[in-house]
Amino acid sequence: MGYVWPLQLRDEAGTEWAGVHRPELSDLAELFSHLLRLPESDELSAQDWRQSLPAGAIFLRSLGPRTAQIVLRAGSVTDLVVKSVSPESAAWWRFSGAGRRSPSFRAFRWAHRLRAFGIEAPRPLGYLERARSPARYRSFHVTEHIEALSLLALAEERLAPVVEQGPGGLLERRARLFALGRVLADLESLGVDLGVVEPDQLLWDGRSWRPAGLSPPSRNSSAPESGLASFLERSSPGRRQSRTDQLRVLSAFVQRSGGSQRAKRHLMAGFDESRAAAATAE
Repeated sequence: MGYVWPLQLRDEAGTEWAGVHRPELSDLAELFSHLLRLPESDELSAQDWRQSLPAGAIFLRSLGPRTAQIVLRAGSVTDLVVKSVSPESAAWWRFSGAGRRSPSFRAFRWAHRLRAFGIEAPRPLGYLERARSPARYRSFHVTEHIEALSLLALAEERLAPVVEQGPGGLLERRARLFALGRVLADLESLGVDLGVVEPDQLLWDGRSWRPAGLSPPSRNSSAPESGLASFLERSSPGRRQSRTDQLRVLSAFVQRSGGSQRAKRHLMAGFDESRAAAATAE
């Protein structure tokens, strides 16, 4: 996990917060103390972020309703993704007790685990949660920002460059598809439910796929074949991904997971069934 330093903060109401950060990469103590001023809203505006950042931080853009890309002026890692994470549902923290940790804590630990297994997730830099009953309240999570295209952007061809025409582009496309199948198999082997992974959570940096913003495994994970079929369906907007592309992903997935050709046919059959059901629903 590397060098981490504990954080102990109090907000303006005197409430205690706790967490960790990695000051050798980015000192987040001042940033977290200012983030406590963010309004508790499901949709944070650019103005909300700007008013809640310290003088050494620059807001660049929103990456989601509660997520922002910012730049710090100090530290070896200056391009950051900051997320204000909603609390868990009342049913979860009532069932699990007051000691259940926040989603930000689990995401921080989970990202370290992915990196330990050789999956190049963006480096987790710190988290902050309520010192008491952390799952009942919002929390904060900071990672490095990766300049890369998401799978969704590549599939929709919304961002350039996609692939060049000719043999070189074909080889590049195949390499991406085989790499996708391998990383999906690795994620599943760690307990990730592929049925809840979104295409924009996989980033292509030109060499490998980097999962970003994944949650730890759920107790209610779906069956492997249904999860993979669901992911492939959602990663093919408008049915633009051909059957050949799907077979390449499935082939790499099965090879990586040590499966057989029979297993590959079973997975493909499951995907065809889910696609047919979706077409009927339309």
